[in-house]
Amino acid sequence: MRELQERYCVEDSFFHRYFVRNAENRFVNDLKKFMLWHEGHFLDPRKKLDYVRRFLVDELEDFYSKSRFCLPQIGFSLTTRCTLHCQDCIALSPLFENPELHKNFTHMDLGFSDFKRELDAVTAGVDGIKRLFLHGGEPLLNRALPEIVDYSAACGKIELVELITNGTIVPSEPLLDAIERHKDKVYLAINNYGVNPALKTRLHYEETIARLNERGIRHPLYSELSWYRQHPLEDQGYTSEQTRKMFANCWCKHSLQILNGVLAICPRASIGELLGLVPTPEGDVIRLRENIAGDTRQRLVDFYKKDSFVACGYCAPQSEVISPAMQSGDK
Repeated sequence: MRELQERYCVEDSFFHRYFVRNAENRFVNDLKKFMLWHEGHFLDPRKKLDYVRRFLVDELEDFYSKSRFCLPQIGFSLTTRCTLHCQDCIALSPLFENPELHKNFTHMDLGFSDFKRELDAVTAGVDGIKRLFLHGGEPLLNRALPEIVDYSAACGKIELVELITNGTIVPSEPLLDAIERHKDKVYLAINNYGVNPALKTRLHYEETIARLNERGIRHPLYSELSWYRQHPLEDQGYTSEQTRKMFANCWCKHSLQILNGVLAICPRASIGELLGLVPTPEGDVIRLRENIAGDTRQRLVDFYKKDSFVACGYCAPQSEVISPAMQSGDK
């Protein structure tokens, strides 16, 4: 990979965040298409690095010779509300239950008109999006979800749409109808929190999976979940170099999220910006509800070229692996 990077004279951050991530997501998408829909051919996960190297050549050629700019992935937070109260939630949903913050900001659901406006702003500046994530909070709490699914799936620039749920809500008939209309492109990913016995009576996996099977809707069950102890968003006093290293080593740096019309580097940065807990200088976020038509592509390219963000200076290292979905008050 180093040889390719040097041949095209690509900066480290842009090379790994954009080109390598695109190649990795192409591998993941192709494998998902085979496993979920039996499309294409099987890609041996043991040979992932070989495939990524091959795809990397295509990604570099697309960008530098064909002027094609495609996002590896992007996520929309459709609601800050959730049916669970996970004490180490990466979306920091418990912050909205904090009385000191609640008086300044309440939970929000993303309406369809705002979603359409924000997705249109992104797609206007790109040639494609390999994977669009719809998540929360718990996205099935958002009443506009069927419309959001329909609109996402109808966008020809989006390759796959992944709707993520914690399994506590059985999908409604309108939502099932929407996913079924686009079941060759949309799938419902279920996070398996059954490892937490305290949640046993609150999870509706069997009924949900039965309904999905009736419709022929694909539904991977994610059981191998890695959770890390979350720390408060506080200024860590890092030097510039320490902040860059924090970003370079962060497992979450590919999890671009749009929340309340603002694109940020990760869910923690997104929530920090929304609640005013983290400073957000120009370039660290992209405000999609502003008039940025014609400028979106370059702003996204510049965003991918950054090697650190102010929000990274507000994160302590996430190294302590914990059990998934431990609820507040669990021991």
